[in-house]
Amino acid sequence: MRIDPASQEGHILSEWGFTPRVMTCTAHVRGAVTGLADGPVAQPGAESVRRLGPAASVGLVELGSPPRLDAVEPGTPRARVSTGADSGTVGPQWAWDTAYLGTLTATLRKETVGVTPDGLRINWHVIAGRFAGPGFDFRVLPGAADWMRIRTDGIGIVNVHASFETSNGARVYGSYAGHFDLGPDGYARALRDEYDALPPVVVTPTYATADPTLAWLNRVQCLGVGRVEMKSFRVQFDVYVVRVGDESRSTRRQDSSLYARMGGGDVIEPLANEFIDWIVTDDRLRRLFRTRYTDAQLKTIKQHVVEFLCEMTGGACAYSGRDMKTTHRGLGITEDDWTTAADLLWAALDKYRVPVREQAEFMRIVTSLKDDIVEIPDRRA
Repeated sequence: MRIDPASQEGHILSEWGFTPRVMTCTAHVRGAVTGLADGPVAQPGAESVRRLGPAASVGLVELGSPPRLDAVEPGTPRARVSTGADSGTVGPQWAWDTAYLGTLTATLRKETVGVTPDGLRINWHVIAGRFAGPGFDFRVLPGAADWMRIRTDGIGIVNVHASFETSNGARVYGSYAGHFDLGPDGYARALRDEYDALPPVVVTPTYATADPTLAWLNRVQCLGVGRVEMKSFRVQFDVYVVRVGDESRSTRRQDSSLYARMGGGDVIEPLANEFIDWIVTDDRLRRLFRTRYTDAQLKTIKQHVVEFLCEMTGGACAYSGRDMKTTHRGLGITEDDWTTAADLLWAALDKYRVPVREQAEFMRIVTSLKDDIVEIPDRRA
């Protein structure tokens, strides 16, 4: 895609060094930018980030395989601290990356407050909304809203506060700040209630929850990119987790096996054993186990899981158990069961400090097995 440097979006993207990846287009608009393609990075960022797997197409924006920003290559000049007249060498100091977390889609109700000393105030109340990604599906609870003010330069200052709820009743609080770009003349046109068809929005979400299986959300800083359909007051943006890496990982080779990059047997074996312990004792999954396993049976199950995870990540192992479809046939595993197990697996990956890029790669492989494991798909889909 060619960037028009004369446009506002083109100026910003060119200045940052990013290349937009258009995932879908709508007539008479430039396109919906849903992510950042690989390219040079002009600012510090994050090393590698949780990616929850391939996304499904949802509404306006077709979600594809989420992009990533490569780590700093070996030999890249390091930045020096400049003092006085010594300008030093400027360049990225830390490796960073982003990875797809989920997509938020919401229908809004407009509530105009009017022109105030700090800009045009418009509140956008969420009528209905959903935040979903591979491994989770949250609904937006009543009361969520964007308490926006629009500056005279046409930038809307986003101020979203929302609460989400999982199918299991867990609650997550979300806070979103950012920019809603209406264009240089956007303020004057907003006073006349005139808007472009699909203005862009960029936000920086953070989350807070008391649920232990979602506790990793408390530690992430996210980036959200999307657009707003001003005719129907429908907003949709993709959320990516952002984390900062370190020098050793920024120069790590990416062509070694996933098994090795996860830490090999020193990580895979205890991770698999603890994951099985959690699965067997979890109240939500207990019904799937029709008999109480003996210590010997559990040991065999764990050994098969270790072998399977080792083989599927490229380790020098041979899986000796049954295929996934045969192993799970007749258990009646539901979509909610899958989500619960996936959350436990994420928790195990976090506990054993698997790097976030490797977590993403690992969970993409796990997600590819879903059709062989889930027998009762989500009927709400």
